[in-house]
Amino acid sequence: MKTESKHTPGPWKIGDFGLILGGKNDSIIATLEGINRDDNAKLIASAPELLEACKEALEKSHDPAVEIILIEAIAKAEGNQ
Repeated sequence: MKTESKHTPGPWKIGDFGLILGGKNDSIIATLEGINRDDNAKLIASAPELLEACKEALEKSHDPAVEIILIEAIAKAEGNQ
């Protein structure tokens, strides 16, 4: 299931001061604040890899219930839900 992504390509990484960086020039993807900033940054920075993992799992799945969950997660991540 290869579709052209509309988001900044990964990998994304955690920068200083709550920044999430990505793309060829380490563009700022997001700026985070708050007491959970570091944990939220880890989750957000892993988003491109998690999306790709969902797409790969969908291709290999033989379980309709799992496929529904993956399709919904992919749609949400790509803004189609």
